[in-house]
Amino acid sequence: MYPQYRLAMFFAALQSAFTSYLSKRVSASRYSRSEHGTNRGGS
Repeated sequence: MYPQYRLAMFFAALQSAFTSYLSKRVSASRYSRSEHGTNRGGS
């Protein structure tokens, strides 16, 4: 494998993991907001 290819694959995996993490946080904050501000489920 070429080093550039492995680096690109690494960054692609990192970006997808970061994106899924962000979307989980956003959906969780939306859910807690819809629960009238009660901090159900913790963080």
